Amino acid sequence: VNVLNIVGITYFQFNIVDKALYLLEEAFRLDSKNTDTIYNICYVLHQINENKLALEFINNISIAEDDLELHQLKHQIEEAV
Repeated sequence: VNVLNIVGITYFQFNIVDKALYLLEEAFRLDSKNTDTIYNICYVLHQINENKLALEFINNISIAEDDLELHQLKHQIEEAV
């Protein structure tokens, strides 16, 4: 899962969004509770202005109270919608 996240974000940095999202979705399929994967999927969707989709995704996930980064990202996505 960690390798899929790293490679997925690397693809995103090179603007290869479809492969990035594919790998991140595979990571999520393997471990749907991995907060790095959840953050990365929402971050990529937010960056490509798919904010409604990102918000829908993040709203279907239980976010731990102490996960400040994910809460901040959710707030940024909500502001963008």
